[in-house]
Amino acid sequence: FEVTINSVQVFKDMPPSQGHGCEDPPKMTGWVSKTVDLSEYRGSCITIRFVNWNRPLKKYNTWTYVDDVRIDP
Repeated sequence: FEVTINSVQVFKDMPPSQGHGCEDPPKMTGWVSKTVDLSEYRGSCITIRFVNWNRPLKKYNTWTYVDDVRIDP
């Protein structure tokens, strides 16, 4: 799972050593809270993307829940 702003990654919850498609057994990582400073984009139109990557093996697909997204002025 990753979050991008204008195609620039601002959050990723997978350790760098675990690339997409690895065959590790499934695990629960629990809820993660993240704050991203958007002040540099003030007055601009931006695109925020929430991307969930699945593994090629259907057996170990990834599930992501996104909750309480808030953008403050």
